[in-house]
Amino acid sequence: MADRNTITVQINRNKIREEKVTQNSGGVGTEKTGRFAKMKSKDSVFTDLFQDPGNTLQLYKVLHPEDVGITVNQLQNVTLKNILVNKPYNDLGFLVGSKLIVLVEQQSTWSENILFRLLFYLADTLQRYFFRTKQSLYAARKVNCPEIEMYVLYTGSRKKRPRTLELASTFYRGRRKNVNLRVYMLYGGRQEGDILDQYVMFTRIFNEQVRRYGRSQKTVAETIRLCQEQDVLNEYLENRKKEVAEIMISILDEEYNNRLLAEKKAEAAEKKAKKTTARNLYTMGIPLETIAAAVEVDIDTVKKWLTDKRNLHSGMKQV
Repeated sequence: MADRNTITVQINRNKIREEKVTQNSGGVGTEKTGRFAKMKSKDSVFTDLFQDPGNTLQLYKVLHPEDVGITVNQLQNVTLKNILVNKPYNDLGFLVGSKLIVLVEQQSTWSENILFRLLFYLADTLQRYFFRTKQSLYAARKVNCPEIEMYVLYTGSRKKRPRTLELASTFYRGRRKNVNLRVYMLYGGRQEGDILDQYVMFTRIFNEQVRRYGRSQKTVAETIRLCQEQDVLNEYLENRKKEVAEIMISILDEEYNNRLLAEKKAEAAEKKAKKTTARNLYTMGIPLETIAAAVEVDIDTVKKWLTDKRNLHSGMKQV
């Protein structure tokens, strides 16, 4: 019988088996339902965490501690969604009253290309804002536009950590300033225990469990257990334990499939290179035994490559 204090999610290569999770005073229990969870590839704990208005408010107060009077009712979620597949398009966007649009992206792998992605997100967000507020960009009257702030929360291990990233200096060495975009980089919270600090701690605990237990159910269960023991996102994890477990499994599954795809591509490229080498050596009159040794395959494989119909059509003589 399964321990009622554990989370069990069956992992398959391309499917994630959903388990029915039941709450009790000590944790969660599991019961197989035979259904497969519908995962959104863009889902992340970060996105899920800040869909809650209270958590969004905490985040805003980390970014703007001087705005002490702000309330949850003044925040409006404007995270982009792809209607066709019902998944978030960017990580987080919210409007503060009518004065400020905040876009926040989270990344664990350093990529300066995030600047262009944020540029696209901003354009889409503004287009929807003007439509929602019934302002025409083709009218003579100047539109009213909130101020804009863009942030990237980086949770990776890169040692060099700039305070900001700018499109002009990053991609054009500052020469082209007709179009520019500035993003503020975040690497943690403003103080220990705030919502951003806790999220970064969550990612570190998760990464450590992945190193210890690999792509497994234990990684998920231990991450949640340790976070709750250390009071890291404890309330959020208690309320959304099942959903967080599914998101984490989805992330691990996606990473596995990406690695598998990369390995297959590398194998195909290596095989293609060996075939090309074998054909070239054969046209030079090199013996089959020598060719086989050079490309590290058996003679029958070399013969098969050389008698391929495509080679015969290209004028290569039959072996």
